[in-house]
Amino acid sequence: MDDLEYATIDDLLEWANGLNICRFEKSKRADGESIVVCAKPKVRIELGFGRFFESVPDVGGMRGVLLDTHDYRGDYSGGSFMSCDLDRIKESIERNAKKLGLIEQQLRLF
Repeated sequence: MDDLEYATIDDLLEWANGLNICRFEKSKRADGESIVVCAKPKVRIELGFGRFFESVPDVGGMRGVLLDTHDYRGDYSGGSFMSCDLDRIKESIERNAKKLGLIEQQLRLF
């Protein structure tokens, strides 16, 4: 994805699956917003788009990628952040996919 401002959910899906970490699919949140999700029972990583408030230094008003994680195995845990830096998003996907058991080894063989 060269320009987040004009990227579509299909672009985000293609980018996320191109990382070859885990398999993402298109989905919708309860509010109807399109997202991409990598999930197994009780764990998930969600990616979508958001926009920084104008008051945020350096990135105010810019569009970014939202990353949410959910872990319902035992006590609930999760996290969320937004970034314009796709390398940071990739690093978080890798870290969280490992922690949540979402890495698909077969994807990494090719």
